[in-house]
Amino acid sequence: MTEQLILYLRNPSSTKTPSIILDIRHETSTFSQRLNTSICIPISELRNRMSELPDKHALIYLIYDESTSEVIEFLHSRGWINMVQINASEANFWEKVTMEVPGTVVSGEKSVAECARIGYLPLQFLLDWINRIELELLSDFIAKYTDDGNLIKGESLDGELSETEIPVEFRVCDVGCGSGRDLNWICSRDLRGESTTQNVNSRRFTCKWMGYGLDSWKGSLARTTNLSQRLGIPPKRLKVYQTEFCEKSKRVKSLGSVDVFSVEKMSGQFDLIVLVRIHLPSFFNVLRDLIKVGGFVLWYTFVEFGKETGRMWDGTIRPTGAEHIVQNLGAAAEIDGDTIDTDLIGEGFPIKTVLGEEFGESYGFNVLEEFVERLVDGRPVVRFIARKM
Repeated sequence: MTEQLILYLRNPSSTKTPSIILDIRHETSTFSQRLNTSICIPISELRNRMSELPDKHALIYLIYDESTSEVIEFLHSRGWINMVQINASEANFWEKVTMEVPGTVVSGEKSVAECARIGYLPLQFLLDWINRIELELLSDFIAKYTDDGNLIKGESLDGELSETEIPVEFRVCDVGCGSGRDLNWICSRDLRGESTTQNVNSRRFTCKWMGYGLDSWKGSLARTTNLSQRLGIPPKRLKVYQTEFCEKSKRVKSLGSVDVFSVEKMSGQFDLIVLVRIHLPSFFNVLRDLIKVGGFVLWYTFVEFGKETGRMWDGTIRPTGAEHIVQNLGAAAEIDGDTIDTDLIGEGFPIKTVLGEEFGESYGFNVLEEFVERLVDGRPVVRFIARKM
């Protein structure tokens, strides 16, 4: 098993399957010795941090020792069966790794980048677009607020600035943030050195995200906050609000007693709004208003598409509510007058939905992508992204 790990450390891109190194040993052990690309989740915290694990089809190189071996059976019972098990307490394990792949074994306190490392992948649709989103936002900022790389008088940025490093803050709102995986991934990008940067003369401008997470369940917000703390995201850079978009009353309700999300105060404040597996047809006008000119809306949710709508392989239909399923415009499974065989839907198939109308030219948006694809269980979902012009 050690040999498989060494091959992976030498060339992580050699495997087509998403892979991570998960170290579940106690914190004192990882402080002593660990791999510099590992995700460290002590066994005592694992049950409360299951949402930080990768998808169940991912390959996990599991670092354990004699005191944590029982977790292997636990992970198997939860569906993570694609694992390479590596016993770090075996004789000469660390010496062998150090000799075969120099520089991969570290000790002591974790660096900022290590703390911000994430074991899961965010939504693939978000991965596909985040670099372009950041590049266009940063380019617009540089064009509007700088003169040959120098900040125009009157423009202020948060944080201490050096003469050459200039962080530029953008705001993202995750509506229905759940456990906060996507939101935390976005807000920790600069901590991992993944954010888009642009050099203008001797200055480097870097994207830095401030996140706002909205969810009606208090437990989801607690998970979001706990994850942000573990990733080292400063509290002022990620805020959560217990908020309900109530379809029945057509009102945005703040359920929290302390922090209240004000739609009026946040009007035109967001550079990116993310909505995953949620529809909210009664609040299109609210969402349009929250996005600033030049900002983006990225939507990924279930869509009507003929008799296949919401149908899973076991024959059940989930979800069923309008708050999750986007309407397909025109006749079912028909695009530009041509009837489409829904069984032939593949990746990136064009579709016209209500989102394209509500966030289209009529409302000052430019639709960049409106495609349908299938989840692994067969249900059709729409990939939709538009920019407010």
